[in-house]
Amino acid sequence: MGVDLFFVVSGFLITTILLRTRDNPAQLRVFWARRALRILPLAYLYLVVLLVNTSLGNPFGVLEEFGSWPLYFFYFGNVHIAFNGFQPLVLMLLWSLAVEEQFYLFWPLAVRYLNAQPLLRLCIVIVMVAPLLRGFVQEYPAVYVLTFCRIDTLAAGAILAVLYRDETLRAKTLLWCWQLCPLAVLVVALAIVIPFGPSFTRPWYFAVLGYSWLAAAFAIIVGGVLESRGWIQRLLTNRGLLYVGKISYGLYIWHCIVGGTVKQVCLGYPAAMSFNGQVALWLICLFVMATGSWFLFQKPLLDLKRRFPHFA
Repeated sequence: MGVDLFFVVSGFLITTILLRTRDNPAQLRVFWARRALRILPLAYLYLVVLLVNTSLGNPFGVLEEFGSWPLYFFYFGNVHIAFNGFQPLVLMLLWSLAVEEQFYLFWPLAVRYLNAQPLLRLCIVIVMVAPLLRGFVQEYPAVYVLTFCRIDTLAAGAILAVLYRDETLRAKTLLWCWQLCPLAVLVVALAIVIPFGPSFTRPWYFAVLGYSWLAAAFAIIVGGVLESRGWIQRLLTNRGLLYVGKISYGLYIWHCIVGGTVKQVCLGYPAAMSFNGQVALWLICLFVMATGSWFLFQKPLLDLKRRFPHFA
């Protein structure tokens, strides 16, 4: 569900950026360059670490062999997972990055060359077609990882972006989202009580409709807090949460390797380290790893974005 929320936020932010920068003749080149600096370096570093891990005999205890790395290198990891079944967690986490990158390839073209109303209609068509594709595919993990089975979540965020950018619809959109927030929160709560993810027994219609329900719910919640005030604003903009957001890509990328390493270390001290102790150690080490990754690797590369400004 965290990934579903991430897709909605990503669809909203990316579409907002593309709508805001449409007047730039070099918009597509700038957008793709900035996205490449944001996503590719850390992902490729991660793949190198996985290759080194397997060549050294799996010291991290996370992956014994890695023969399909070219597919993951070129961001077709989700396709590999769809046709070959569930993979070790260190590979499974890369499916969402593949969906994002595939989305980034064609969506900037759609936003660039379509006006607001045709773009909104395209988003609505995507939201309607994706569940039909899931109903046609049905099998996990394909319905979980294939881009066109999950793109309605990104499109839900894009719908919010188009409505929010329209000055005549902005106030109504925010009001509708705020009024529907309780219902959206209820949908999210029901998804927790009655999970429909790939690890649980579920009715077939959950795979078809469940992701659409979550997409709509998260889009409404995001719209409901866009111009929030008071305690909601203070909660969502506190320094601690903003810092976690800053290093969140590293938290996502490194969490399996750090977890495997902690588990390997704790195997030597079974009496001294309980399960809860292992979890606490894992979270501390992960936070340290993501922080080091941000300051030593990601931030210096992201500073290169100044060479690709959205506007002169």
